[in-house]
Amino acid sequence: MNRVVLVTGACGGIGSVLCKRFVEQGDTVLALDIDAAALERLTKQLGETQVSPIAVDLGDAPRCSKPLHPPWKNADRWMCSSPMRAQPKV
Repeated sequence: MNRVVLVTGACGGIGSVLCKRFVEQGDTVLALDIDAAALERLTKQLGETQVSPIAVDLGDAPRCSKPLHPPWKNADRWMCSSPMRAQPKV
């Protein structure tokens, strides 16, 4: 389909299935996950020309905006499958 799809939690169960499905459809995937080693395995499995891995902790807002810029601006779709962490009570 030639879209650029951003997938969070790309190395988890749902995220990896989404990545595989989009690659099979001819899309390019911006794969975001906190686990750099798992991202490397996913990229090798699905193809380095189809997957751009971005190791980032989306729970750390100040640090996550830098690695996302500028690739996310080209995304046609966003698929969010990262787990939500409980926020500490203040």
